[in-house]
Amino acid sequence: MTLTDQYRSALVALRGRAAARAAAAWGAASADDIDASFAAATAALVPRLAVLQATAVRASNVYARAYVASEVGRPRRTVAAPAERWVGGSRVQDKSLTDAFAGVAIGAKVLIRDGAPAPEAVRRAGAQVARIAGEEVVFAARDSLTEVVREDNQIAGYRRVASGSACAACLAAMTGAVLAEEPLDVHDHCSCVGEPVVRSVRETIQRPTGEEIVAGMSPERMAEQFGPQAAQALQDGSIELRDLVGRVEHAAMADGLPTPASIYNLRMMDQARQRGIPLTYEELATARSGGDA
Repeated sequence: MTLTDQYRSALVALRGRAAARAAAAWGAASADDIDASFAAATAALVPRLAVLQATAVRASNVYARAYVASEVGRPRRTVAAPAERWVGGSRVQDKSLTDAFAGVAIGAKVLIRDGAPAPEAVRRAGAQVARIAGEEVVFAARDSLTEVVREDNQIAGYRRVASGSACAACLAAMTGAVLAEEPLDVHDHCSCVGEPVVRSVRETIQRPTGEEIVAGMSPERMAEQFGPQAAQALQDGSIELRDLVGRVEHAAMADGLPTPASIYNLRMMDQARQRGIPLTYEELATARSGGDA
């Protein structure tokens, strides 16, 4: 397992821990008193997430230092991102975690106002809190690594590296380009990471692009990973891989509660519509969730 794979595994584990703690905290939320019970759950959860965010930043610092050392062949000091910059805050919503979770409580009340049963609204809110918690911990890791890349003169930038089960959107974005200033664009539950590119050394790992990975897939693997309709459209040339990537600033999550996350999302693209490709958002979203990108 490469250093990048180990780092990815650590982030996935941290996401899972954060989501589990959020689910446990929200298990005590009550539809009878949403404001009070959600406030109590938030008060219990936020300090625990802050610890995980700090752990995520430390993981990125360790990964960057180890990766540079592996490339140059000897231990090297690297810039370390300060954990406190990402602790307790929501990168997705640019506010404190407490305020971000308060917005979820408001969303639950809106659902009830619009006719949803109160227990179902609370369940949906809990699912969204678990999702937010997991993603915010991973964002702390990703954003702190981006800062290390930006501030450390030994590092030229980073390349996107997708997981083996990545969705088409992530593979399309895996172009081999070296980025320095831009944060890594991701979707919900994305496990892509930014792998540092060290200056003035020959890279020890040559990464294929997403298009090269897809070109080497069997039809069966492609159908399993992207869904049968998307796979067929890619194989017959009706669409290109880049047609399966879309950018959305305000995405409605599957549970009906909105989030203002800026994410990559597998969705029906205008180009595919114009070409008559019968791909719906639901079909592509299902393909995405099935291949934890």
